[in-house]
Amino acid sequence: YTNDGGTNWDMIYYNFDHETIFPQRVAISPNNPEKLFIGRSGGFYSHTGGLYISENSGQDWIEKYPNVDFGTIVFHPENADDILLGSWYGSFTHNLYRSLDGGDNWNVVDENWATDVLSNGILDIEYNPSNSNNIIVTETNSIVRTYDNFQTKEVFNFPNAIENSNNYYFVFT
Repeated sequence: YTNDGGTNWDMIYYNFDHETIFPQRVAISPNNPEKLFIGRSGGFYSHTGGLYISENSGQDWIEKYPNVDFGTIVFHPENADDILLGSWYGSFTHNLYRSLDGGDNWNVVDENWATDVLSNGILDIEYNPSNSNNIIVTETNSIVRTYDNFQTKEVFNFPNAIENSNNYYFVFT
């Protein structure tokens, strides 16, 4: 972590100090540079994932949702307390989560996201810059689109089969 534009850095997370669980994605709250989020996944032992949140630049961490692999963390472009969090590739729990209070509480937006494939994972979440109710979520074999902030959604599934010449693979933006 740096608070001087990168001149000096402090190590705030080392996977061997945290049950060998790897940081998958890191996000800094747009309205509080000391509030950090780490979506964690994997690990060498039986532990997997979890979401870590720090209110003090990584000096202390609070764990949310242990044993779920997380990756993508996205803040609403107009409200930093509205956060979307996606389960990561290979996670046995495959959901899209939302916090409306800056990460203190989380709810499942949609369980068993998109399709029922073991290797599913939410790879990216993007807000339309012209309309924040229009959100696109990409995952390993689906694209999900909403125009009304997940009141409804469209799911486009793409079977991952070697004989499918129009195969869909891992979209990141």
